Amino acid sequence: MSDKTHSGKLNIVHFDTHVEITVEDGSSHTRFIEIHVSPEMLMRALTCHGDMPCEFILRPDNVSKIAEHKRVFVRVLRDATKVEKVAALRVLEVDGWIAREEDIFNHHNLSFYDDDSHTYEVMFHRYVDAREEEK
Repeated sequence: MSDKTHSGKLNIVHFDTHVEITVEDGSSHTRFIEIHVSPEMLMRALTCHGDMPCEFILRPDNVSKIAEHKRVFVRVLRDATKVEKVAALRVLEVDGWIAREEDIFNHHNLSFYDDDSHTYEVMFHRYVDAREEEK
């Protein structure tokens, strides 16, 4: 493969009103393009009837990067407000790590608790260049 060639996955899903075609990057596991086309236009394109109209969403930012994930235990006061819980996550979002906010509001992620505090297991993720991963 050349430097401009990437591995990935193609997925095609048929809905009542349209067909959705997505392509996922093999290293970052992000869906970087999502195409919506009518079933009729897809069939015409597949049978070589020329350029067919479609709508698409392009997300190229993380293509060829490496996806990393980690779990962090986040302790907050038992009666912390939503704003205070989110602020506790923001302090931990360093070096490109981003918290999955909904984890701190999900009682299934409550790991420890006592009279004063609750500790939640929160998933963090980031995307790094492949060169950084090798270091």
